[in-house]
Amino acid sequence: MNFTSLPSNGASWREPLVYKIDTESTTPQDVILEIVDTSNMSILGTMRLYGVTTAEVDIAPYIASTTSLVPGWTNGALILQRSQSARSVLVRADGVESASRIFYRSAFNYTQSTTLSSVVEHQEIEQGDVARITVFGRTRLWVTYNSSAAAEPKETTATTRGYPIELMMSTLNMRVGTKFSVSIRYETGYSDTFNYTVVPRRTTSTRLLWYNTKGGIDSAIFDHTIRLGCGVDVATESWSGTRSYRSVEGWANYRLCTGYESAATIDMMLGVLFSPKVFSDRESKCEEVDVTTREVVFDSKGQLHTLSLDIRKEWKGGEL
Repeated sequence: MNFTSLPSNGASWREPLVYKIDTESTTPQDVILEIVDTSNMSILGTMRLYGVTTAEVDIAPYIASTTSLVPGWTNGALILQRSQSARSVLVRADGVESASRIFYRSAFNYTQSTTLSSVVEHQEIEQGDVARITVFGRTRLWVTYNSSAAAEPKETTATTRGYPIELMMSTLNMRVGTKFSVSIRYETGYSDTFNYTVVPRRTTSTRLLWYNTKGGIDSAIFDHTIRLGCGVDVATESWSGTRSYRSVEGWANYRLCTGYESAATIDMMLGVLFSPKVFSDRESKCEEVDVTTREVVFDSKGQLHTLSLDIRKEWKGGEL
């Protein structure tokens, strides 16, 4: 038994993850395949191939069904957590094991330790929200956290084992006006720094959170939220002509508008158009929303200084 082809490290489980095997026999035989999560050696899925000498299988559906795209949450000042969207996997064919591979929500360069979230010069974050940064270090990370409310910086290290890592920093216990920063250094010596200022919570603002094309978490505040409308969809199903079931689903439409933003911030925010999952993020609650606007219009000089998007979110009645 031999594995003749494997997916690459850092491949996305949204795309086919094809393993090819050769039984090294001219006589067809049945082969049992097991998909194994190497973090705890649990079995994610099992396949039986009948009468093969060579075969190829796509394990992406098994990986996708066991991962989470819901952003994490914390009330701590600094938490480092292995991404719930990543899996380290090997495939076992009749007892013969393949090399392990890391698969993720988006494809990334596994050979290069880097920051997966977009780096902008400065970000505002409303009091009570959680700042999130996605990073990838092949072996280790060194993190330094500075706050204007603390006399000394906080330093920590993390062994990554090749997994993307989510950094989370809660502002729940920070005062308005607090400035804080987090610097990430990789084993290669490369580093990035993120700077934040805690601002008051605004009743008209909405913070969106999304995944960029590298799989990193990005977020931004839209200063103005305009209600466009709401409604319900009603569906009735009949069973054997004697019983019926009615489902009612409510929805509300909003238009989100930014203030005047820098070109770098606007470029980062345009990534929301490509994200398969978008969330409205408020304090401890991340709620999935549908972005119904998937295009923007530049001015006559080809510039874009503000951004507006239309979204649809679930509405259960009551306050909008």
